[in-house]
Amino acid sequence: MKLSAKTKFAGKILCELARAGCDSSLSAGALARLAGVSVKFAETVLVRLRQAGMVESLRGAGGGYRLIRPLDGISLGDVLRIMEGGVILDVCCGKKANDCPRQADKCETRRILRVLSGKLMDKLNRVSMEDFLRGERRCSGA
Repeated sequence: MKLSAKTKFAGKILCELARAGCDSSLSAGALARLAGVSVKFAETVLVRLRQAGMVESLRGAGGGYRLIRPLDGISLGDVLRIMEGGVILDVCCGKKANDCPRQADKCETRRILRVLSGKLMDKLNRVSMEDFLRGERRCSGA
């Protein structure tokens, strides 16, 4: 399994927003700079995070983005679901599953990979963004 750049940078952006604190917002440009990506790429990630209810966008001179969910309420599983659609260990378990010539109910490999994907997601759902930032200044009341 390989994580997309969007997933990796979604994690970075969430961490930067947490470091900024509860009452602070950061512009897409500032977040792009901190994460090391283009503004357009950061905006693409931010749109998904906003649609998922993790961040909000604020308009105006002091606008930008800020966290609206507590860090302990955002898991790695959440980020993967938003950015990747979840964990898919092989193409036969994902969107292209019907491309496989084998029948799903007779393929032991597909069954095993689906079970493993589910177990991995269960583990990722137990790791919060707060776990990543433990010991750092962060927004505890988001």
